[in-house]
Amino acid sequence: MANLSFAKPCIYNGSCFKLNNQHNQSAKIICHNKYPGNFSVEAAGNSEGSTQFDISLNDGMGHPEPEELYCEINFTGDEPNHSFSFYNPFWGPTIEFTLLSSQKMAIVAYDKWGSDQKHFDVSW
Repeated sequence: MANLSFAKPCIYNGSCFKLNNQHNQSAKIICHNKYPGNFSVEAAGNSEGSTQFDISLNDGMGHPEPEELYCEINFTGDEPNHSFSFYNPFWGPTIEFTLLSSQKMAIVAYDKWGSDQKHFDVSW
């Protein structure tokens, strides 16, 4: 299966990846779970990007589902790529990645069915 996105930028609450890139180089984050297919979002240096995913996933709950997400961040230029993972606890969340530098990122997953949030900090 190819990318599960159907629109850019995000126009619905939930089933969305957002990247706030505060680094000066372009970055792309690609995540996957146990199923074939990728979830990705990219943004030029010092800008924002978003990707809307399938909000129904055939069951109305949205995508991605609650489970471990395995991700990679790719930079343009000479920056090395890095892998990271985190547990997404929500059905069809909005996940915001804030790239603070080439070595640090903050992640917040927002529950589209309530007001819960889960915060993660990633360093490499």
